[in-house]
Amino acid sequence: MLSFLPLLAAVVGALIGASVTRYLNRRKERFQATLDLFNHYHSDEMQKSRRDAWKYLKGAYAQDPRSFSELFSDRAEGAHVGQYYALSNILYFWYMVWMLNEENEIIQPLAKKMFSYQYNQWRGPFEPLYRLTLDNETDKPEWLPAMNDKEMKWLSDASS
Repeated sequence: MLSFLPLLAAVVGALIGASVTRYLNRRKERFQATLDLFNHYHSDEMQKSRRDAWKYLKGAYAQDPRSFSELFSDRAEGAHVGQYYALSNILYFWYMVWMLNEENEIIQPLAKKMFSYQYNQWRGPFEPLYRLTLDNETDKPEWLPAMNDKEMKWLSDASS
């Protein structure tokens, strides 16, 4: 029986070492995914989309709110193409943040520090689009959870 102890100790040591290595690698992957989101949010393309979307949501859209499918139809007819593109970029960015969080692929406390202020700034202007899309359409876009208060409480709740 004593002859198996060194073998058992070696196996247990290898398992512990592999577990620690996997944990550290996984944390590094999640950190990099969170950092990649931050870099994407601040890329030239996203800065332009943010400017265009903000201007549209605070201006023409506020005067004539529409659902997402109505904006898509307008875009297909040649109207609001740039605005639709900008809104889509922003909405699908927040959808990506939501999805990666759901899949435990980002570091939530770090993401909250990086994005909480920005998300809370966007949430209000997107509220009419979210409500009209939620209430008026049978085909629900993927980004809806990203504008849902319950789904994004972890990011929008400034008290935690």
